[in-house]
Amino acid sequence: GKNGKEIWQKNLSKKMEGRIFVEKLGVKTPILYWSGTDVNSIPLFSELPNKFVLKPDRGYSAKNVFCLIKQKNGFLNYLDNKIYDREKIIELILQDESMFGINKRRPTIMIEELLEPEEKQLSDQIPRDFKFYCFGGKITLVLVVLRVSSIDTTLNHFQYFDVDFNPIYAKIMKSKKIIRDFVPKPDCWGEMVNYVKKIGEELDIFMRIDMFATKKGAVFGEFTPTPHGGKGYSEFADKYLGSNYNEHGGQVLLS
Repeated sequence: GKNGKEIWQKNLSKKMEGRIFVEKLGVKTPILYWSGTDVNSIPLFSELPNKFVLKPDRGYSAKNVFCLIKQKNGFLNYLDNKIYDREKIIELILQDESMFGINKRRPTIMIEELLEPEEKQLSDQIPRDFKFYCFGGKITLVLVVLRVSSIDTTLNHFQYFDVDFNPIYAKIMKSKKIIRDFVPKPDCWGEMVNYVKKIGEELDIFMRIDMFATKKGAVFGEFTPTPHGGKGYSEFADKYLGSNYNEHGGQVLLS
């Protein structure tokens, strides 16, 4: 942080901390069915609803995230199209060195509701992720992501919009191709924007705030203080985000 001052907002990248913070502001979050650090205490899947998300409270880009939907022969993970049971997931989490390396704090495992998309996006099966790039309460850019696969990530859709939900055709990330078939404006767009501005003003720094457009309106996803670690942006994006940054004398979090 600047001048050795601890930046309190940094902790919000932990998903549990983020939830608690926005709930205090009256923002909707997914229903939390269970959370805990002891992987072996994960409830039996028979005690959980037929659809749920299981994920660690830290990590990024859908690693170790399971969007599970009950089938006859087990639970299907939407993100890799494989069948899992409780034992298999526990085994995978325990195997993951990055999560349980020597002396590392065990992450909190969270089990949340698998949100349903808005009526007009039902064919997506899971809600798109609306990632708002904010300088305090000012939104500068919205990245909309549809995660289709954690295996072939080229299948995932990335689309950029400005603050009024007009498509941005310029390239933002060097490595992502632009899809011309833009997603329609969500019905809960107004609610999403209000929530994001309210959260952003409270944070008063640069933060990416992720929201979902769901059947029950705008629902909070998570916070990302340093999207992509600040790397991989196109020249256009660097200038675009940079001009906002300077104009706000902003303080960007560098983790």
